[in-house]
Amino acid sequence: MVRLRTGCQVSMRRFIRNRRGTAEIVGTVLFLVILLFAFTNVYLWHDQASRHMNTVVLDKVNSLIEVKCDGVDTINVTNKGGVGVALSRLWIRINGSGHVYVALENIPGSGGLWLSGGVTIELRMNATASGPYVSPVAVNWDSANRVYVVQYAPHEGDVFKVLTTLGNSAACIYSP
Repeated sequence: MVRLRTGCQVSMRRFIRNRRGTAEIVGTVLFLVILLFAFTNVYLWHDQASRHMNTVVLDKVNSLIEVKCDGVDTINVTNKGGVGVALSRLWIRINGSGHVYVALENIPGSGGLWLSGGVTIELRMNATASGPYVSPVAVNWDSANRVYVVQYAPHEGDVFKVLTTLGNSAACIYSP
């Protein structure tokens, strides 16, 4: 009995016996593995970046702050959210004559201003400080009274704006 080979079997056998054919098969398989590896890494990186961005957005949404100016040279900053937040700047728009800022990151003696959820801190203005003021205005920790003292004498109509490291802000207008 004679068996006939189909065209596919003959060409496949020639293809496999041929070195060039073997190299094409191995090269194609390796190319597909490399391609899948690259796409997998891109997908995983994108997924990780998206998750990190979602946490940053949630932290920003959940760390709302409130600023109140009262008539006794005091600014109260309250964290209304459930996530702790670090304060970075206090911008002061001087009524009619420019603006200055107070750097709140590296206050001597305190290591910076961190507000846990629901906590209020007091920034007391030094009413005896005299201008002209230059940025950054000095701020000190008064351990005896447990308040932060900003070396600035407020004027009626000054705008105080507090910024967090997450980008949130709140403002108030000073009126004694």
